[in-house]
Parts: sequence; C-alpha cells; structure tokens
Amino acid sequence: MTFRRSLPSINWAADSRARLARCHGGPTDASANADHHMNEPKEHDMHKMHELEDLADFIELERLRREFTDAVMMNDHERLGSLFTPDGALRIPEASVSAVGPAQIRALGERRESFAACFVQNMHPGKVEVEGDTGSGRTFMYELFQLRDGTSHVNHAVYHDRYQRTSDGWKFAERVYEIRYLDTTPLAGGVPHRVDDVDHPA
Repeated sequence: MTFRRSLPSINWAADSRARLARCHGGPTDASANADHHMNEPKEHDMHKMHELEDLADFIELERLRREFTDAVMMNDHERLGSLFTPDGALRIPEASVSAVGPAQIRALGERRESFAACFVQNMHPGKVEVEGDTGSGRTFMYELFQLRDGTSHVNHAVYHDRYQRTSDGWKFAERVYEIRYLDTTPLAGGVPHRVDDVDHPA
C-alpha cells in the first residue's frame, strides 16, 4: 500500500477526518510566538492529518473492492453497476469482454448469472496507490465456474484497477481482468441441495 497526499473525500470520511484530526492535534507551543502557532498548524499536526486522510482513503478503497465481490456473489447486478463511474469500464481481454458504464456492467452480471449453474469468486487485496482524486491498485482473484452446459472454468487472475474519487465516494474507473492460470478440467463437485429444497415424503 502506497499513499501520497490525498484531497478530503466528499462523503462520510470528511466528518470522520475532521473529528480524528481534532483528537490527534498537538498542543500549541506557548513559549515562542504563540499567535503564530495558534493560527498555523504545526508540521507535526499536518503530518497527522495527512496520515488520517490516507487511512480514510484506504478504508474506502478496501470497502469498494470487497463490495464488488459481494455484489457479484449475491447476483446484485444493480449494486455492481453502481460501483463504477458513469464511464467506468470492466474488461476481460482473454474473453474479449468489455463493458462500459453501469448499465453494460449490470447486463454483464446478468449474462454471467444466466449461464453459470455455480459461480464462486474470492478476492485478496493487493497494492493501492492514491494521488489526489485518483488511484490505482491490484486485486488478486480466484474464480470457479460450473456452466449450465456441463463445462467448467477455474482461474487465478489479477484485476488491474483505476479508482476515481466522486461526490459519492471512491468508485472504479476501470477494472481489467488478467488471467494468470486457467483450468477447464470438469469439476467433480456441484451445488449442494439445501434441506428445504428436498421434497419430503408425505
């Protein structure tokens, strides 16, 4: 994780930063030029404030990346699309997939749900860099597909991310899925039946 100085976020984090900054502010130095120290934050205080801003950005970006996988796993396609900027893109070059904008990204999720009998996605957050209102990062992925036609697909991959700060918080400007390992061996398992899905004799 690498952060450069970030601008304040226009969301829940703004109030939190202000409160935290007040809590961590050091006392003024009354021994020399008291008026100067009362009107200008000390270098130590500014450093603390920047650290708190970085921490708030990190928390928001972690939430964004986790929210993506949660929306995909829950087939919440509306929420999935809302995580992207209006011109945000989701691309999978190896599959010739490119969806731009929330509507196309929602439709992509709907298509995936329609052809997958079983789908699992796990994520492991990687490096993040933020500078001002933009950021970039990597997210390490594992996906398992069992398709309705009987074929299977397991991959390990990396999402190469670009982030954009908006009035609604951080959103994806782009996610590019780079597959590092692919296995199409038929899967031996399947979706288990829940107890309440089983017909009981009368």
